[in-house]
Amino acid sequence: MAWQATPYTFPLLLASTVALLLTAYVLSYRKTFKQQRMTAFLAVTMGVTIWCTAYWFQLSITTLAGKVYWTRFVWIGVALMSVAWPVFIFAYTGRHRLLTPPSLLGISVLPAVAVILVWSHTFRQLVFTPEAIHTHPQGMFLEISPGPVFLGFLLYTYVLDVFVIGLLAHDAYSTEGVRRRQNLLLICAGVIPLLASWASVTEALPFPHLDMTPITLGLTTPLVAYTLFRYQFLDLIPVAQRKLIDEMEDGVIILDENYRIVDYNPTVTHLFDTDTNFVGERAQTALSAYPVLVSCLSDEGTCSELVTTNDEMLRYYDVTCTQFETQTEAGYILNLHDITTRRKVERRYQTIVEQASTITVLVNEAGEFEYVTPSLERTLGYASADILGDPFIEYIHPDDVEHIFETFITIQEGGTSDWVELRVQHADGSWRVMEAKGENLLENPAIGAILLTAHDVTERRQYEQRLQVLNRVLRHDVGNKMSVVQGAISMVREETDNEHVRTWMEKAHRAGQELLELSQKSRRIDMRLDRESEVRSVDIVKQVEQALTTVRATYPTANIECDIPDTAWVNALPLVKVGLEELLANAVEHSDQDVPTVTLSITNAETGVVEIHVADNGPGIPTMEREVLERGAESQLKHTSGIGLWLVHWIVTAANGELTITETEPRGTVVTLRFHEAEPSSAEQVKIAQD
Repeated sequence: MAWQATPYTFPLLLASTVALLLTAYVLSYRKTFKQQRMTAFLAVTMGVTIWCTAYWFQLSITTLAGKVYWTRFVWIGVALMSVAWPVFIFAYTGRHRLLTPPSLLGISVLPAVAVILVWSHTFRQLVFTPEAIHTHPQGMFLEISPGPVFLGFLLYTYVLDVFVIGLLAHDAYSTEGVRRRQNLLLICAGVIPLLASWASVTEALPFPHLDMTPITLGLTTPLVAYTLFRYQFLDLIPVAQRKLIDEMEDGVIILDENYRIVDYNPTVTHLFDTDTNFVGERAQTALSAYPVLVSCLSDEGTCSELVTTNDEMLRYYDVTCTQFETQTEAGYILNLHDITTRRKVERRYQTIVEQASTITVLVNEAGEFEYVTPSLERTLGYASADILGDPFIEYIHPDDVEHIFETFITIQEGGTSDWVELRVQHADGSWRVMEAKGENLLENPAIGAILLTAHDVTERRQYEQRLQVLNRVLRHDVGNKMSVVQGAISMVREETDNEHVRTWMEKAHRAGQELLELSQKSRRIDMRLDRESEVRSVDIVKQVEQALTTVRATYPTANIECDIPDTAWVNALPLVKVGLEELLANAVEHSDQDVPTVTLSITNAETGVVEIHVADNGPGIPTMEREVLERGAESQLKHTSGIGLWLVHWIVTAANGELTITETEPRGTVVTLRFHEAEPSSAEQVKIAQD
């Protein structure tokens, strides 16, 4: 078999060699690359390798039969490149909707048909017909006549390449920095072979019958290689970001959207005290020894605590999972923040506070303060010098005075009391819930007084109350709804092939949906109350306006009127808007009128107090509902029907406010929320001044 040397041997071999080396490199580091993008890029490098190698053989051989034989392999590389290149660009630019199986099949049909026809002796002329060997001073080239499929394939690839270059140009225009430079280099890698192909087809070159497209790949393939190594466009984490992450003191684990670990910094290696390489493994497997990390992935946005033993000492980490999504990337970031020092300090002070927080008081037989520990001032705000000599009963809530006085008499007569719960007034006027007990030490010569000990349980009682209500709602309503679901399912089983099956199925679905929404609402409320528990200065008028907008949109047929000033600043929780929405929604939902009417007004009943009145024309709130809220706790025999009013109650009392419910004549209810006036925060004052 005769061979010839051509000046195009070197660029063809260079392109195929570089492409082959790129294939090997990507495969060896496949765990660190974006999976979808890497697969498409490998198809591109394999297409270049096949195309350039086969065309080198086609140019080097001098017989007509040999050139036709290797042309069939050229078409394999051409077809693979015509599909792989646009697919790679779709993955690179984040056009995932173009990477669905139907889209990929549509892109691949014509190239696949062309390859099949080329390898068929019967139908090959539909693609091309070999005419003769054309002799040129630079070598002997195959002269062909293009068929209809060839022309269709050529037009198809030109249109697809122009579309792909357009995507890269749009991406370059809308990005900056490294990303823009990546796009510009890839545009060059796409434009150069396209221009070479056009020049070859139109015979604009001085040497006809020579396809310059694979020859130009000898230039563009090293260009793509430079882009890969310089800017690492296959990586999930670019070079600059990786350097920053490596230098962070926090542990950082990067995962793709399939929870596959793609990178982590040296802090994580030290934290886990292991040399094991986790890259490429699924998080559920690689992090199985740390269930807290795995659980965070299924509940992103939350914060958990990881406790590990490192260097024979306990280490504590705050773990957060954050989902990120850019135009081209998506995944998760696990951040492990070392809080060991903070946790030790917190626990040390927590122990000190727990040991010293108990209030110890000595009172004489008349019940007057003779001695108080410093913890009383920390808890209730009274300096010992200010209250010595005062009767302790003056600081007790009026509703608790009778019971506490009887207990005090019992202590005087019997010696010791059990723990009792009472409300004690704070120096700021609010009421704190205390647990207290007493012991008669009048006969003790060292004491000569009655010893009272107490500790503040306000927050614990509020939290227990919240849990009690939420647990009751879940326990009570979930049971009822599940009974409906079970009954409906039973009917489905019994009424198979019956016309009522759909009715029962729909009933079961509705009940299950209601149950799910109730559970989710209870959980959200509990989480938000814990997270937004800080009282701050808020413009209650703005909160009311936002609540009115939401409720009016939800209940467009309701008549909701309002009489509010331009502004009114009060001390309240940020969650107050949600409470107002619940209050308005309850008034509408529980109305038995064709057109529910609700009136909201804001007034200043007295100096320093802002009142919000929500009046409706409904049947009124049941007596049992009011008693439970006023009592402040639920019992086994009494509970409210929902959590809306409880939410309002918690929001108001958390800000030392007050909630009252009154009936109106001839029907209807007025719910009044009382908040203490406040001054706008410094930032708000600046904003108001600017406006």
